[in-house]
Amino acid sequence: MVGRRPRHVELVVVEFVVTFPYGVTLTVVRPGTPGFGGDPGTPQADRDIPGWALYPGETNENTNHADGVAADFTAVHDDDPTVDVAATDQVRDPADTDRLLSLIGDPRRYTNPLTGDRIVEIRLRRNTG
Repeated sequence: MVGRRPRHVELVVVEFVVTFPYGVTLTVVRPGTPGFGGDPGTPQADRDIPGWALYPGETNENTNHADGVAADFTAVHDDDPTVDVAATDQVRDPADTDRLLSLIGDPRRYTNPLTGDRIVEIRLRRNTG
């Protein structure tokens, strides 16, 4: 490397924020904390959380005793303090707001290994029939 000068290399770190410009708004319904003697408690007010990516998942049909269909969905959002979702919550179906979707398991929070963004992912189930 005689006569060659080292090149100047500049590293630029860019923080990506996960946003879904065509995402959906999910309405989270949190039931009340059960009280004494079977009192269901007072539910909290519904909360709208915009910006979810909602993906369809598996569907299963149960024809043994009644016609019923279970449809699963996965919803993804950037993990910030406004995304307060618990395993006991329900979500209003964006296609039919009179119907509630149940959460399957706990919300999963993780760091995207490619971007370093914090992500929250919830699995939802719609039961019909």
